[in-house]
Amino acid sequence: MVLPGTRVPVRGSSPYGVGTIRLLSLRGGIRARERLLAWDDDQRFAYRVEDVNVPGVRAFVEEWTVTPVADARSDVRWILAVDCAQPVGLLLRAARRPLDRAFRAAARNMAAST
Repeated sequence: MVLPGTRVPVRGSSPYGVGTIRLLSLRGGIRARERLLAWDDDQRFAYRVEDVNVPGVRAFVEEWTVTPVADARSDVRWILAVDCAQPVGLLLRAARRPLDRAFRAAARNMAAST
């Protein structure tokens, strides 16, 4: 479940799962270190960003859940929670549509990899 244009080196040896640390390099020079909180194959994936070079962001948690609803169809639910300074919160609200598009692109990537 990776956004287009994202590189994700994983620290540690396999098998990967809860507690695994991933290092992200995103467009625009954003770098983050995240720790996996939940990894239930084909069902649920959650992580907490422990370090990010975005001023004003204090905490960041993301969860993906996949629920089968019919043959070859699933519902994907994405929850994003960010504890941040007010200017960052205003920017996130303004960026809601681009974030929705990024979510859809990531969901398409996830579907293509299964």
